[in-house]
Amino acid sequence: MNIKTTEQIQNWLVSYIADLLEISPNEVDLTTPFDRYGLDSSSVVGLTAELG
Repeated sequence: MNIKTTEQIQNWLVSYIADLLEISPNEVDLTTPFDRYGLDSSSVVGLTAELG
């Protein structure tokens, strides 16, 4: 079992979204809802699959 800390998960999520949107990780705000970043449904499905 691979247990991650909250900080590790947040860092991964920021990197994932930044890569997907081709923006700097500094531009990703964890308090901003995903829909505000313009993620489409296929992006969210991919994100969900990555989370396992």
